[in-house]
Amino acid sequence: MKIFKNVSVAVKILVPVVLLTTVLITTGISSLMGMKNMQDVSEEITSNYATSMSQLGDISVNFQTMERIAYAHVISDDDETQKSLEAQADTLKEEIDSICAEFEASLDEGEETENYNAFKEQYAAFVTVFDKVLQMSMDGQDDQALALVNVQVASQGTQIDQMIDNMRNAN
Repeated sequence: MKIFKNVSVAVKILVPVVLLTTVLITTGISSLMGMKNMQDVSEEITSNYATSMSQLGDISVNFQTMERIAYAHVISDDDETQKSLEAQADTLKEEIDSICAEFEASLDEGEETENYNAFKEQYAAFVTVFDKVLQMSMDGQDDQALALVNVQVASQGTQIDQMIDNMRNAN
């Protein structure tokens, strides 16, 4: 250490302090940049992922309620109850369409979009069968409507639930 032999004590103390200060400042700036990155990622998760999961949950709940309405409509003998169930179904369909529009805006290209498009196709087929069940029930064809609920509505319901799960996983 011949370099430090002819250097004053003040410089010998000052050099390590300056080096240590430089290292601490560099570490601090690096840490702040890392924290900013984590904050950006958490905001992304909160704004997109959590919102999407909530929307898919709402779609699932509304859809399952529609399945129960189909069955309740068929077994109901009261016209007022049936009309009330139809009004509830119309409201649920509007809510699902609204939530789907919001959800669609947040989709990424690829698997998310493919899963969503498959869901929309299956949901449209479900609504067609659902409306047919309600019409048959209103026309007094309860046995045929019940058979349709037990076979097609239940089958399509299982497929749609699986598609919602696929959308959750892709998200």
